[in-house]
Amino acid sequence: MIELDDKSYIVGMWFSSNKKTNDDWMSCIVRDPKDPTRFKGWSRFRTTKDAKIWDSKDEKRWTEFASQEGHTEQFMIDTMNATQQTLKSAFEITDKIIVKGSLKKMITLSKGKDWLNMKQVKA
Repeated sequence: MIELDDKSYIVGMWFSSNKKTNDDWMSCIVRDPKDPTRFKGWSRFRTTKDAKIWDSKDEKRWTEFASQEGHTEQFMIDTMNATQQTLKSAFEITDKIIVKGSLKKMITLSKGKDWLNMKQVKA
């Protein structure tokens, strides 16, 4: 699960899916809150088992990653775009949100993106 808050600087989110199986891949890049000169991210592959959004039986495989020193925001965007392109043979439907800003900005940009399901949790 990707957890963001009002202090998060979100670079972007990427999503790809397979229209036949409904399986998908999603990734998010943020500025590392512990080291603002670096970025960190999450990537998730999901194998669909049911039609539920929350509390589903879907299989999810998460990976966390971090940038190397000196990688720029644009380098991270280009890397995720290239990764999404590589996955296109298995996940032909693609979308992304380049945020370069706050959670509030991401929520505004995510309007109409049915693949981005968010819920507020208590701190």
